[in-house]
Parts: sequence; C-alpha cells; structure tokens
Amino acid sequence: MTVDQNALADLGDYLAAKAPDHVIAHELAFGELTVLVNREALVPFLKLLRVDGRCKFEVLIDICG
Repeated sequence: MTVDQNALADLGDYLAAKAPDHVIAHELAFGELTVLVNREALVPFLKLLRVDGRCKFEVLIDICG
C-alpha cells in the first residue's frame, strides 16, 4: 500500500492548526506521520482524532513515550 506523502503532510498541518495547544511538532519520516503531543493533552487529542470529520481514526496503533 502506497501512502500519499502530500496527504500525510496536509494532515499534520491540519492537526497542528486544529489543536495548537496540543501539538508540539509534526514530521514525516520513513513514510509515516509523527505527531508530538503534550502529555497532558493526549486524551483530548486522541478524542479529536476519533471524532473530527476530517480524521475519523478508528484504531490506535502506537504511542511512544
């Protein structure tokens, strides 16, 4: 499966704009989008990923600390 790098970059920009108090940084590396989030904002940010009409995430794969 090929991932559209432009779509991932757009998603990172969207999340940073939508939740500026939560997102510290975001980057594309190795074909994946990594989003760095404030520890205190983790649960609200995960809820945003689930309920936002542009995101609609259904599965949490990985959290690194």
